[in-house]
Amino acid sequence: MIAVLADFESLREVQALGTVSTLSATIAAATLASAQKALSGGEHLGLPTLERVADMTMPGMWGLFCTVRLIHSRIGDPDKQSDLMFPLLQEMMGYQILSAWPKCSRSTPTIPVDFASQQLRRAIDYIEGHLFRPMTLADVAAAANTGVRSLQSKFKSELGVTPLQYIISRRLARAHEDLLSRKEISLSINEIARKWGFVHMSDFGKRYRKQYGCTPSETRRAVH
Repeated sequence: MIAVLADFESLREVQALGTVSTLSATIAAATLASAQKALSGGEHLGLPTLERVADMTMPGMWGLFCTVRLIHSRIGDPDKQSDLMFPLLQEMMGYQILSAWPKCSRSTPTIPVDFASQQLRRAIDYIEGHLFRPMTLADVAAAANTGVRSLQSKFKSELGVTPLQYIISRRLARAHEDLLSRKEISLSINEIARKWGFVHMSDFGKRYRKQYGCTPSETRRAVH
């Protein structure tokens, strides 16, 4: 229940008890710097000085662990290239490290979130136009001319969801429309799910049922 942020060299030889299990990920400093720039909307704040050990029982750290676990489960998938969620998960890991991992100094500058609703509209327009393509939150924020942190705050305050939740919900809605469309009757449920970026059918089924209260198969049967 702890996470250790270690230099690569110190990971070359690790000894632990047999009861200890680990899940690790390596992320380049340049990638974190890029994520920091996206979070801040282009302001050069530099990378924060992170503590070497973090308590995994904190909500933010548990979220980071879940992201790493999801990436781990998908990384060996031969269909990774068609998984529209994969780049978002990779990007999210960097943001979670910067936002959730405890800092050595508590004087990290805060980013103002008071930007106009017009930016939210631009973000939504970009998402709607790119639902069938891989996208990152940095892409959406850039289209809205803001930072990722501000984008996340605006979505949460005005729509009650995160940008990632909004993207998933809209992709599910497009899949729902296709399942009900007679024009798409020749496509299987699997093909429709993959069309909108859901490579893992069990994940698609769970999310679809939660949003629509029925299974994709039940929706498709309603067309006949």
